[in-house]
Amino acid sequence: MEAWLEFGKHLTARGRVSIRTRELLILRIALHSSCEYEWANHVRAGMTADEIAPLVQV
Repeated sequence: MEAWLEFGKHLTARGRVSIRTRELLILRIALHSSCEYEWANHVRAGMTADEIAPLVQV
């Protein structure tokens, strides 16, 4: 659990990953794992259709 929490810190505002990159990572993981809840909640986070399209096509 400690390793997961440490990883999570890098995906939060306190980490080194930008907010936009974090949201793209979350969307890609949600798509890969078929997590409709995460997708629905994060797709509205200010991403443009041009940013989301490559995630869906991969």
